[in-house]
This record gives sequence, C-alpha cells and structure tokens, in this order.
Amino acid sequence: MFKKFFKKGALKFAESELDNLIGRFSTHEPEEIFLLHNAAASAPEFWRTMLNEDYSNFFDKLITIEKKDIDEEIQKKIATHTQIFIQLQNQSNELLSQFMFWFWKAIFFSMLHPELEDKGRKLTQLIQDQSDIYINELVRRAEEIAGQKAENTESLEDQTLYHTLPKYYK
Repeated sequence: MFKKFFKKGALKFAESELDNLIGRFSTHEPEEIFLLHNAAASAPEFWRTMLNEDYSNFFDKLITIEKKDIDEEIQKKIATHTQIFIQLQNQSNELLSQFMFWFWKAIFFSMLHPELEDKGRKLTQLIQDQSDIYINELVRRAEEIAGQKAENTESLEDQTLYHTLPKYYK
C-alpha cells in the first residue's frame, strides 16, 4: 500500500517537473532559448569532470539507454544517483547552474515513469524545434565577437541540446 502511494506521488512530482520544463522551453525568445539550451547542454561535461566515475559513467549511460534497457536495477540507480542533482541545485548560487541541475533531474526522474513518455517526447520535440534558433543565436554571437561572418555552421548541430538528450525520448 505504501509503495503504491509513494510511486503515485513520485509520478505526480515527475509529471509536474516535465510540465514545468515544457512551459520553460515554450519561449520563442532567442536570448532565452540560447541560455536554456546552453546551460542544459553543458551538464555532461560537468558530470564527467566534477562527479566521481560511478556517477559520470551512469549518467553517460542514461544518455544512450533505450526504454527496453531500463530494468529494476537501473531504476534504483536513477532514483539514488539523481539525488546528487538535487543537492547541487540547492547548493548552487547561480541561476543557470540551478537550471542545469533541475533540467537533468527532471529528465532522469521522468524516465522512471513510462506513463510520462509522451510528455518527454513533447519536450524533446520542442527542444529539437528550437535547435535552429539556438544555432542562429550562437552564430550571431560568434559573428558579433569576431566581427566577421561565420563560414561553416553545419557542424554546430552536434552541440545542440537535442543532440545531448537521452535516446529514451527520441
């Protein structure tokens, strides 16, 4: 009985977090899209350099994992390992860092609930749709700094947040 109660509460929490992310990413403002995408996309680099090997390897695995590969052991690790993002979010004084931790906590927690797959895919599609806006803003900023027109922007797609998102939602 308690297990069902807590699972239902966790589902509502994860759903609320995804809804909040979808709302946050529903902006059409290039500056805001740039900041959101940049902050969230920088997380893998952060966890590879700042967290121990067990954590970083696990989070890297979650990026490439598919739905069929999430077993009970993986679910337990998601629930326990993702707690580090909550701690780091609470300890951070920077808004973009707090956002980065919140984003990935919400993404990984949502993977514990197959019922949220459609919302996760909606967020993924929204982020993919914004990738062109992100790239255009990135190029505009680079050109502004360099004082000249960028020549080759095709390789920038690999640097988008969409490219970083888990295969689970693609």
